[in-house]
Amino acid sequence: MSDDPKMTAYQEVCRSYHAVDDFCAKLLGFLPLASGGIFLFLGDSLLDAQKRLAIEKYLGSIGAFGFLVTLGLFVYEFQGIQRCGALIELGEKLEDSLEIIGQFKTRPPYVSFKLFPFFFQIDLNEPLAACIIYSTVLSAWVFLV
Repeated sequence: MSDDPKMTAYQEVCRSYHAVDDFCAKLLGFLPLASGGIFLFLGDSLLDAQKRLAIEKYLGSIGAFGFLVTLGLFVYEFQGIQRCGALIELGEKLEDSLEIIGQFKTRPPYVSFKLFPFFFQIDLNEPLAACIIYSTVLSAWVFLV
């Protein structure tokens, strides 16, 4: 069965999905850590009046640079989310054609969180997590500007 082209394709879809998902997860963990590190590094300079005066003319450029890099990473992350969605869809089709129970058809459903009964519901999922992290980091860079 390992010579089956459909099984080979399925294995490649699994590998690709895990590679994209792993990279996005690492990026989501690294981005706030790196940005927070820069803010900690600048923190002493921002609190000391003399040091602040020395770096004040560069703060706008530093903030704009951080904002643009973060925005670029968000666009890349969004493409990764779309790619994962397409790989999940393809994986489900391959599982159906191979008549197997695999990781794509058995994915747990998203967790829904109701803020107000019968009024507003939020699906807790990867895209929402990415939006929260990126909007927080982008806001921090705007604050620096």
